[in-house]
Amino acid sequence: MKNAAWVRDALLSQLPLSVAVMDRTFTVVDANEAFRQTYGDWQGQKCYWLREHRQTRCPHCAAVKTFQDGRARTRQQEIAAPDGSSRHYLVQTTPLKNSRGRISHVVETSWDISDRVRLEKKYRLLFDHVPCYVTVIDRDFRVLEANRLFRETFSRKGARHCYELYKGREKACPKCPALEVFRTRKTSTSVQAGVTRDGKKTHYMVTAAPLASDGRTVESVIEMAQDISLVVELQERLKQVEKEKLDAERQAAVGQTVAGLAHGVKNILTGLEGGMYVLNSGLQRADSELVASGWKMLQNNIAKISTAVKEYLNFASGGRIRVVTARPAQIAREALESFSDEARQKDVHLKADVDDSVAEAPLDPAGVRTCLGHLLSNALDACGQCEKRRKTVRLSCREDDGSIVYEVEDNGIGMDRETRRKVFRSFFSTKASGEGKGLGLLITRRIVQEHGGRVSCESTPGKGSRFRIEFPRSRLPQPDAGSPGQPQAQERNP
Repeated sequence: MKNAAWVRDALLSQLPLSVAVMDRTFTVVDANEAFRQTYGDWQGQKCYWLREHRQTRCPHCAAVKTFQDGRARTRQQEIAAPDGSSRHYLVQTTPLKNSRGRISHVVETSWDISDRVRLEKKYRLLFDHVPCYVTVIDRDFRVLEANRLFRETFSRKGARHCYELYKGREKACPKCPALEVFRTRKTSTSVQAGVTRDGKKTHYMVTAAPLASDGRTVESVIEMAQDISLVVELQERLKQVEKEKLDAERQAAVGQTVAGLAHGVKNILTGLEGGMYVLNSGLQRADSELVASGWKMLQNNIAKISTAVKEYLNFASGGRIRVVTARPAQIAREALESFSDEARQKDVHLKADVDDSVAEAPLDPAGVRTCLGHLLSNALDACGQCEKRRKTVRLSCREDDGSIVYEVEDNGIGMDRETRRKVFRSFFSTKASGEGKGLGLLITRRIVQEHGGRVSCESTPGKGSRFRIEFPRSRLPQPDAGSPGQPQAQERNP
């Protein structure tokens, strides 16, 4: 027994925490050296006097409850030190029973956690003052922790889940970044739209990352979101300005082209008059070949009128794209096929460099074919005007850094800097007089911009030209989610 008592005393004296034993009058009857160094001479003293210099028992004394129900308790306690500073302790109260099974004493073990508390306060201060929204979310999408900016912006009475707080929804979001982290155990970043506590729509870029994991499953996620509402607003304003600029240019071009159209119509009328003359001459002479020749002249000129009027009206009205889920490679092949005969007639080699693995995308197939058709037509004309022995037009389709890219390249006559500068402007044409109305590239640019894309040109005189259409997938208009295969009219800002 003496050895046991010695071991107990030696052990208690070496422990880096305070241990005290109190009887039912809350008098300290035993304590280790760490307790004495912290609270001073303890013999015959009341615990509430030693800890808090009180004359009466503490109002929420854990020892009282342990004496009553025999249950151990752990609590955090802040105590004023003799030097006036404040110390924080983690205190555990444990019952001790005598030989008759009655609780005669309690043992209070205290860990000084002041350094940890100070560190937690620093982290909390940082957490609360970060200029972005920070939340910790569990697997049920409950918000366990949130910083001050998030609480001030999104807190709602009775709301506990992230989708309730961020967006006022009743169920989880379909494209939830936290869900992606729980599923893949990898960081996820996305742009989201939410609603503040005041009902104001807001946009934010959120990054979600695993916060706690057992190596197989993620138990909680930390989300950090930056408000980008101003950026989104500026982007929308820029799109509107671009659209207004394009509309203004289109309307200005309509006025500027009246004279050009009048000249074109005059040429067509001359052709019609010539056809009528040949037809009448054939009828008068009963010459079937002359009649056929005159009739063909009339058909050709009527077709020119129809094409010119439709193209002009399409450009002047602005048109509407009809979006469906389409295969970019198939559109390219169909556009190329429609020019195969013309290419043979002009002795131009048509080449395809089409990647069939490019994933489906929301596009207006007819509109994109129109764009490629204008570029292919111009490329064939450019080759027809040069003297090279081997004339080539190449159409390519591929995926490049999140964008669908079409390119039409030719080795025709090319364009100088001044021509390139005008090529996308009002009704400018490089074709011979009477052959082009200058509408094709304007229509191409409008359709591309309505898809959220861009069109550009590179050219060298005598070597050829390359036109490039890019459709960033992130900016493509979306088809009706309920009917992904059905066309949907879209008014898309360029």
